[in-house]
Amino acid sequence: MMSSSIFSFLQLQVNRYVIPIIITLGNIGNAFIIILFNKRRNNSCSTYILWAAVMNIASITLYSVNHGDTALYSLIFCKFHPYIPQVISQTARYLTIFACIDRFFSYNSY
Repeated sequence: MMSSSIFSFLQLQVNRYVIPIIITLGNIGNAFIIILFNKRRNNSCSTYILWAAVMNIASITLYSVNHGDTALYSLIFCKFHPYIPQVISQTARYLTIFACIDRFFSYNSY
């Protein structure tokens, strides 16, 4: 029983102190990416990376917001609340993959 109370205490401390630092640093890093690639939008790879950073900020923000009991708002919001952040984070990953594929084919043109 002692170890479970230690783990719950550690989880509480990580959620209280570490997660806000990760969220802040992630949003700052993505903001720098948006500023940098917004000026250099001369190829498709930078557009992919720019939109991946926008999706990452949206994903981090949606994951970090506590909406309470979503069933009280509406049934549709209750069903889509866990789904929308997943779609946004997967979109950011796919955009990063598309940027890598774009770079591969632009350098390996036969």
